[in-house]
Amino acid sequence: IFAGLEAAPQAKPVSPPQLECWCRTANVLVHDGDTVVGDVLLPWDVTIRNQYIRAGDFDACEVTRTRKTVTITEDELRIGKQARDEFKALLDGGMLWVQPMPDEPKDPYGRMLARWTVITKSGQCVDVAAWMKQHGYCRSE
Repeated sequence: IFAGLEAAPQAKPVSPPQLECWCRTANVLVHDGDTVVGDVLLPWDVTIRNQYIRAGDFDACEVTRTRKTVTITEDELRIGKQARDEFKALLDGGMLWVQPMPDEPKDPYGRMLARWTVITKSGQCVDVAAWMKQHGYCRSE
């Protein structure tokens, strides 16, 4: 230690703050109403490419019968395809922003879990979970 300088007191450990980090996406392809594939654009020119990103705050109706853990009716398939198509239209020309789910960043299949917001081509900010629920596109189970 230099003469005349005292040792700094030990810093107390603190928990990191819960940040609301939203990331832009690019090259987004809509798989169904609650799953997309695309690039996640992070700060400092870091891109996570070709990621499956699943909505973490809603469960849209299914578009196929491949999900074996639930019963899927013809009516659900119809609604699921409508949800997918309407979401594609909402996203067309706009930008999907994702916010990682704080307590569960990935699902059992390795897909990123996130909240979704779309900034439409007209500049409207749309909470996708609320939009899906409002239009009746979410599963009831």
